[in-house]
Amino acid sequence: MNSVFATFFDQREHGEEIVAKQWYGGANRMKTILIVVLFCGYPVLASAQTAFPALLADGPAAQYRQKLMLFGQFVGDWAFDGIEYHADGSRVTDKGQIEFAWVLEGRAVQDVWIERERSDGKVKTYGTTLRVYDPKLDAWHIIWIDPPTGSQQTMIARKAGDQIVLEGKDREGIAIRWIFSEIKPDSFHWRGERLVGTSWRVYEECFPHRINATPRYGALIESSKPRVTSTVFPTLSFIGSGWSGAFPYTPMGAPSIIKVWGL
Repeated sequence: MNSVFATFFDQREHGEEIVAKQWYGGANRMKTILIVVLFCGYPVLASAQTAFPALLADGPAAQYRQKLMLFGQFVGDWAFDGIEYHADGSRVTDKGQIEFAWVLEGRAVQDVWIERERSDGKVKTYGTTLRVYDPKLDAWHIIWIDPPTGSQQTMIARKAGDQIVLEGKDREGIAIRWIFSEIKPDSFHWRGERLVGTSWRVYEECFPHRINATPRYGALIESSKPRVTSTVFPTLSFIGSGWSGAFPYTPMGAPSIIKVWGL
């Protein structure tokens, strides 16, 4: 038999296939083999829990489970459409996503707000909120930070009837509040208000709708990449005249298959 030669191409993003061709001499026949190949010691990204276990949690802490569900009810992935209202009467619209997740042994909820589109073309928000329940106050400490825009905010949040009201002051010392209202399992309304004189004026609002009840931790994991925690070897099975297999995660974070053609 002639020598065997194989070429492997680099993996492409978004789960596209890795392709390899194998040529060898012998009888004039062709067979197709599907095989998943993972080289010895080839590292992969594990699940969110494995990748950052010190931060992420599976659910609320048992001691304050009921209280923690005030923000825990939002855990999962959301898409939103938003509007900003400027003092000159102009408006800016945006679209984006929000990911809420349990963190810190289930004692807090963290979310990431990501603008994907802005009608004014300015810097897009990519910020995170840490929401920590304080049983002594029976309230929540809120810390918001948005590095791209330089925005930072601390607030106190409480349930107010069927709404959740966050209160604080902006950089100029003006009272502001953020309000979650019209809360349903798959949607809610959020608005930001600023005290002008003796009246509250809305300066921003958004309308999120749920797209996934289980958080994927995509945005929360971004900051920890590349974190390699394990090595996985393929499991193969014989199908028809060939072999196939799969491994759940790759360094790109997407499933992959390697195809090998024998000629």
